[in-house]
Order: sequence, then C-alpha cells, then structure tokens
Amino acid sequence: MEALGLAVYAACVDFLLRVSGWLHITYRDANAAMFFLLWPLVTGILVLLIAGQGLWLWRRKRALARLGGVSPQKAATPSPEIAISSRR
Repeated sequence: MEALGLAVYAACVDFLLRVSGWLHITYRDANAAMFFLLWPLVTGILVLLIAGQGLWLWRRKRALARLGGVSPQKAATPSPEIAISSRR
C-alpha cells in the first residue's frame, strides 16, 4: 500500500513539474498556486453548488407541499408505496 501512495505522489509531482515547465514558472510557484489559488477556488465552487442544490430541494419540497396540501415535513418523507416502487 505504501508503494501505491509513493507512486501517486510521484505522478502528482511529475505533473506539477510538467505544468510549471509549460508555464515557465518554478515548481514551488506551481505548488503554491495549486494550494493557495486552485484548491480554495474549487472548494468554494463545490460549496456553492451544494448550497444551491439544498436551496433547490427546499423550494421543491415547499412547492410540492403547497400543491398537495401536505406539510413540508410530510412531503420530505416518501410514502411506503413510493419507496417500494423505486426499488425496481
């Protein structure tokens, strides 16, 4: 298992070395850019995506509750026949 970890690490370092060569910057600059710019940017985008999905689900539950006259809590729990039919 340790050999696999070292192989993945070596592949990542090789990738960063190649990228830094293409961009004509040092390995340290490429590494810093990845950890201080790219990683937070991707994390922020994923957080916004998950928050947007949560908001969409919340609105969807409220809309379904209004249409069916069911409370949002009841709309959030599927009925047994829906649960059984979704297993097929």
